[in-house]
Amino acid sequence: MGFKSTKQPILYAFCGLPGSGKTTLAKELEKTTGAIRLNVDEWVAALGVDFWDDEFRHKLDRCLYEHGLKLLKHGQSIILEDNFWTRGERDQYREIARKLGVAIELHYFDVPFDELWRRLQIRNTAAAHGTVPITKELLKECWLKIQPPDEAELALFTQAVVHRPQEALPLEMKTKDVVGLCKLFENHDIEFWVDGGWAVDALMGKQTRKHNDLDIAIYHKDVPKLRSLLEARGYKDVSRGDTWEHNFVLGDDKGHQLDVHSFELDKDGNNAGGVAYKAAHFGGTGVIGDHKVQCINPETLVEFHTGYQLDDDDHHDVLVLCEKFGIELPEEHRHWEERQSRGWLA
Repeated sequence: MGFKSTKQPILYAFCGLPGSGKTTLAKELEKTTGAIRLNVDEWVAALGVDFWDDEFRHKLDRCLYEHGLKLLKHGQSIILEDNFWTRGERDQYREIARKLGVAIELHYFDVPFDELWRRLQIRNTAAAHGTVPITKELLKECWLKIQPPDEAELALFTQAVVHRPQEALPLEMKTKDVVGLCKLFENHDIEFWVDGGWAVDALMGKQTRKHNDLDIAIYHKDVPKLRSLLEARGYKDVSRGDTWEHNFVLGDDKGHQLDVHSFELDKDGNNAGGVAYKAAHFGGTGVIGDHKVQCINPETLVEFHTGYQLDDDDHHDVLVLCEKFGIELPEEHRHWEERQSRGWLA
């Protein structure tokens, strides 16, 4: 037999762009408050429908809205991650909450555009279930549509919380920092492969540019040991909208960050879980400082630097690899050079 809670239910309303951290916080609130989370993207994915089927999304959104109202009427708190981009939408839901006699708590995610795009690039690569691939052009369209709440509007809600990224330290992983972490992992029998920009420089045998972090690939079974080692040295999770169990960032208070990508392989070396590595990706060896490391092979690194919005560092990495190892420059990087020479990438 069910019962109606005597506690006032809460409508948790989220206002933020893709990559701002809405789903990460929503999952935390779901665990700590018992509120039911209603996420359109996840329902679309679960039902196997095209993410861009606007007619279906509208119908689903309406169904979840009506279901949410029923839950609130029965005393159940809910979390809505959609539909709060404009002042008109927020006013509408605040009025609904007033009529139902429930509290409404607004969470506004104020994240700079460049940080949103950085997170989305990683999220797009991970392609976790229930996430929508977002291009930079689409993000720009969304950026123009959202209407941030001002202080006067925030005061109208039962409670309002503004989420902003912590002020970033100047991030840099220098050679000595990278070598120190490599030796730490080796001394504790954690097998790893260097990925990202430091993998490029390891293969080159010298540092060719500045690096904000160190990317590594490890077996998922070693994640608890790695976390324990780094937490003992002051590293903590860095909050990002794209974090999941197989891809997370740990950072300390000195501006050092480690981007961890974990995976599982089957007996044939094929991917069996986590980030989509396979054994064939791990053939590279290189040097950082005077320290020899395993790393992603050059062909795979070039492949990993395609299929998303490029920046100067991406193109630099691909260019030096192709020149050193005789790899054909991918078409999109050739086009990137052409656009840059014509001043289209300003």
